[in-house]
Amino acid sequence: MSDHSVESLVVLVIVSVLGCASAWVISVIAVNIRKSRVSQRIADIHGKLLDRFGNSGELMAYLEGDAGKRFFESLTLDVRDSMSRVLESIQAGVVLLLLGIALLSLRAGPYAPWIRQILLLSGVATAAIGVGLLISAWITMRLCQKWGLLKNGRDLS
Repeated sequence: MSDHSVESLVVLVIVSVLGCASAWVISVIAVNIRKSRVSQRIADIHGKLLDRFGNSGELMAYLEGDAGKRFFESLTLDVRDSMSRVLESIQAGVVLLLLGIALLSLRAGPYAPWIRQILLLSGVATAAIGVGLLISAWITMRLCQKWGLLKNGRDLS
């Protein structure tokens, strides 16, 4: 392979990685905006429902029935959803950390100095994001355990 084709391949890989990372960030932001809007709508509906009761006796009768039990269940935090988010953070962190290490190891090749600089910058940034995601997942897991959302690190029920 000629130096020009190797340089072109390296640039293609770097641009692809940055494009994928950008798409991932945009999708995370979009999902969080959607979840925020859904949560706000549910809170509005629950508020309007509670406003319909004229006195505390009617409210207590409602809350003691099946519909009231479902109402309270909808207010609780879904532990499985929290655990899946932690696991997704761990997966993304591991992938990004390994990708960063791979980009840094590519610097040893016979590339032009500017390509080595790009590999260094993108490798360090990618590895740092991966480490940040792993630390974030570890902190989230510890907080869930401390708050009693999990009995221990292995128990999802």
